[in-house]
Amino acid sequence: MLRRLLHIVAIAAALILAGCSGRVRTISVEMVATSDVHGRLFPFDFSMPYGTQQDGGLSRVSTWMKGERKKYGERLLYFDIGDMTQGTPLAYYVRTADFSRSYAPSEVLNRLGCTAATIGNHDLEGGINNLERYAQACGFPILCANMCYVGTNMSYMDSYHIVERDGLRIAVVGMITPYATFKIPHSAIDGFSVYDVRETAARIIPYIQEKEHPHIIVGLFHSGLENGITDGRQFENETMETAMGVPGFDVIFYGHDHIASVRKVADCNGDSVLLVNPGPYAQNLAVVSLNVSMQGDSVVDCSLNGSIESLADVDPDDGLVKQYADKIDRVWKYQDSIAGRIDAPLDGYEAVCGPSTITGLFNSLIMEKTGCEVSISSPYSESLHIESGDFTMRDAWNLYPYENNMTYMMLKGSEIVGVLEYFSGRWMNTIKSGNDTLLSMTCTENGYRLSNRVFDFMTAGGINYTVDVTKPVGHRVNVTSMSDGKAFNPDKLYMTGVSSFLACGAYGPFCEAVGLKGYELRSRELFSTTSDFRYDMITKFNLKTENGEEMHAGKPDNWKIIPEKMASAALARDIRLLQGSE
Repeated sequence: MLRRLLHIVAIAAALILAGCSGRVRTISVEMVATSDVHGRLFPFDFSMPYGTQQDGGLSRVSTWMKGERKKYGERLLYFDIGDMTQGTPLAYYVRTADFSRSYAPSEVLNRLGCTAATIGNHDLEGGINNLERYAQACGFPILCANMCYVGTNMSYMDSYHIVERDGLRIAVVGMITPYATFKIPHSAIDGFSVYDVRETAARIIPYIQEKEHPHIIVGLFHSGLENGITDGRQFENETMETAMGVPGFDVIFYGHDHIASVRKVADCNGDSVLLVNPGPYAQNLAVVSLNVSMQGDSVVDCSLNGSIESLADVDPDDGLVKQYADKIDRVWKYQDSIAGRIDAPLDGYEAVCGPSTITGLFNSLIMEKTGCEVSISSPYSESLHIESGDFTMRDAWNLYPYENNMTYMMLKGSEIVGVLEYFSGRWMNTIKSGNDTLLSMTCTENGYRLSNRVFDFMTAGGINYTVDVTKPVGHRVNVTSMSDGKAFNPDKLYMTGVSSFLACGAYGPFCEAVGLKGYELRSRELFSTTSDFRYDMITKFNLKTENGEEMHAGKPDNWKIIPEKMASAALARDIRLLQGSE
């Protein structure tokens, strides 16, 4: 907004200074941002054994901020760019098991003197009530201009906030990625729409300029740099497009894509816009130094410089950690507590080799909870191993690390087969003998690893089928019947249970496998559970315990990889390669 006029203003200012008593003053402001903290308030990894430390976290930010506040005082502005309330056992404990009036993420941000924040897609996963609990406990504005009540441009939260320091007016605008509606079930954000970031900015920036007359405009975008997932109508990452296409922004702090970055781009008027992303987990800070020369209410000169400040060598704030010592201890005890017992081991390597206790457990839970005819699930870690016997809350976290809901949608029989065909191709090669490599693997300098993400190892419950790995993709899967013995019809629509991550069109390969765009896939959703999958799994364990029973985790017998002898030989060798034992 400022740059094109600055050279004109500077000339005019020089003339004015020659005959005017008005004094030019310099204002230095430091703006600092975190993003994608994902509940890392303290320096502990609660998914691991008691006392395990981890990098990053707001306790290190607190230490760093103390030093900077001595230099800048109130001229230090701290922003958070969303995905604060989800991602660690502590955040999950606060949301699902701690029913006190306190809300730890809000309280820690308050202690750090947060100036303003926006929300991320993961902040919506716990539902609107949890978001309200977070926002109401924050002693600063939560901004989101593009999450609006359905059918209106009325934002659910404040769109912007004006910060004034020594006569310098800074407008701060918050936005969330449209990906939020790609990933969150309809039920979680019922009554709300998330609009395009660029279109919203084009509407609101002229309004702010006319009404508020800011000297500087700062964006807080929980939306990555560019492209990303699309539902066929909107893109996940819109920061670059907005910065270049909508004039007015001076600085945009952005996040969501977890890539620390500093760069400058030109907007459509040729003015410079500084884009800064701190990266995730409060391992770094995005820092922008703003120096402005002003005479009266006019800007004479302005400079902006951005950097990424690593917190790797910064110690946690011991006072902050001690303040929350009781809550931290409760989270450790919560993680160690026993949810129930399980009658068989759960092994990730078994799950990438065919029918397994993990996917058998997942599919049975989905079918029982939703009452669906078919279920689709996958493992989430190939290296996970949980012994039979006591099953702890930490086991539940590591077994299912995401907070997806179970979703009930309609898929045709042919689309279900298409999913199994497509992902068998990402999972397994076509082989001719047991000496061939069956699993899709890549050889690196550190050994072999799976070529694709482990949740590509999708399997189905409710149908009987085989996967013939001697045949090419598209001709491998043969569904012989429903698991109750009824005929399977490729043309029939089946009630299918999947995770909300898949049902909402968040995962492009799943959309491709089904043959629908994201928004088309979302139209097939019938309903989602209000609780997340992990919560429902824990509840099931608790109920079994109350009845004096163990959770059954049998290996499913509804499908298999064929030819069995050839596949078994190939898979045994592949697992040895992955484990580094061959």
